[in-house]
Amino acid sequence: MPPGLLHTLRGAARGCDGSAGVGMGAELFGLLASSCLQPIAGYNERKHSLWMKYPDGSEDSQFSPCTPLQLLVAGVLMKVQGDTDDALKYLSRGLCLLWDPSAPPAMALGARLAAAHWVPCYPPGGASSGADAAAEQQQQQQQQGRQRSQQEGQEGQWEQALQPATLLARAVAAGLAQHCPSVRFADLLRWAHMLRLWAGGAAQPTPMHMVLQQHLLCDAQAVLDSPAPGSRPAAAMWATQLVLLSTSWAGMGAAQASALERLFEAAIEAGEREQCWLVMVQTALSYASWSVDHQAAVQQRPAAQRSAQRPRLTSMPAWLLARLRQLAQRAQHGLDEIKAGRLVPRPMRKDMENGLKGLQHDIGVAARGGVLTASANPSTFHMPDTPACACCGDRALVLLKCSACKAVEYCSKDCQRKHWREAHKAECGRLTAAR
Repeated sequence: MPPGLLHTLRGAARGCDGSAGVGMGAELFGLLASSCLQPIAGYNERKHSLWMKYPDGSEDSQFSPCTPLQLLVAGVLMKVQGDTDDALKYLSRGLCLLWDPSAPPAMALGARLAAAHWVPCYPPGGASSGADAAAEQQQQQQQQGRQRSQQEGQEGQWEQALQPATLLARAVAAGLAQHCPSVRFADLLRWAHMLRLWAGGAAQPTPMHMVLQQHLLCDAQAVLDSPAPGSRPAAAMWATQLVLLSTSWAGMGAAQASALERLFEAAIEAGEREQCWLVMVQTALSYASWSVDHQAAVQQRPAAQRSAQRPRLTSMPAWLLARLRQLAQRAQHGLDEIKAGRLVPRPMRKDMENGLKGLQHDIGVAARGGVLTASANPSTFHMPDTPACACCGDRALVLLKCSACKAVEYCSKDCQRKHWREAHKAECGRLTAAR
């Protein structure tokens, strides 16, 4: 059992736990791809890229206990180089070798999610308020022995539900016990669930990703059920994104919306409690955007279901305005913590700061009695009623005006240059004279 593959999977899973993703230098990428992944993947040394050569129809009996680990690492490398489709293929195959999707535990997990409207559920007691968290911390200091025994019992129950069911999975578990006793089979399985959720949960929807969507939601629920609390906030965050991408603002029923609200709240509270600030900020902004979108759809039903046009929120209830203000405060607190600790790269932090500015702008619009329009894509922050870019039609909080005529606006310099060449050059003088 190669320790290098296990260390790679452990590090990648920890990066996913914090929602920071996985980064890898060219030297490490080349070393793993050229020496550890034969014969399931090929490596082009000149281009420093991995290519898929794993045959889909291979029999499980031909695999060694190292094969599932190779498949998972190959999936991580594929995702790092930007090939999400092949990453999901590798990660799905590696996970299926470890955890049979047709086995009773997997079927029971799918049945639970189907009964819950395909919205994963945080475990009971998995989320609490800040005051509860402080009290819980004090209790932990006073009753460490009892809580350790309770945790061991939880871990035992979870591991018992995830016992290796196939010959290959049992061979992997035996290899871990012999060569890497610090890594349990349940740990490897949790890493596999988390890595596939990371690869598919953060991707833009395509037909292949939609086919895998229910499997990804099962991954999220499996991680939420695990006794490793550090993985839960990120799993809940990606689960909310998957639910949002699976439905439009007009297609979510009351029961599913209520379950999604509970998941949002649990993810934010767990992120605060465990200081996963990146998860907390992203989830808070997403929750605020969805709340406006969903309320706009509720106000205009059934017209919103019959029309392809995005619904508009013409009057914001007081409870929703209070929720948005609270989410803005929590997001600001998380951003302050991120800035103080320099925890994420500046471009990622700027994206979140722009999202918070958008939320604060919308709060001001709603407080003045303005109108907000639901987002076209549930995974993006929704836009208020602002003028559209004259070139591409996108809406933005800040548009660039033509410095001469002041009559047209653009979302970027590129759009401004393009529209100048195609149309605006001929009309700018006329519009300027008409001012």
